Amino acid sequence: MDGNVIIREHLYLTEDRTRVVKEGDPASRWLWAAPGTEVSLREAIRLGAVKPEPAEEQASEADPLDTEPPADEEPAEPKAAKQAPNKARKPAANKAASTGEGE
Repeated sequence: MDGNVIIREHLYLTEDRTRVVKEGDPASRWLWAAPGTEVSLREAIRLGAVKPEPAEEQASEADPLDTEPPADEEPAEPKAAKQAPNKARKPAANKAASTGEGE
């Protein structure tokens, strides 16, 4: 039951905030999720965005949620973080040593 799902289309909360509806529904009031948004599976089930136990043969292309990545795609590798630039200041030149004064 734990996990996340990715939303495929705009889904809106109703006035009483107890369920979600598709874009264009007269009952829609507030945007709940945009395409590509990752939401918890438990919250999506509670609001009716997904069915608690979807059957494989009942899944269709019209389903607004992507619960599993396609089998032919490999999981993406995490990108290496870029090294932060060195912001330390260099020490100032010793002016007395460079002019020959002060000896």
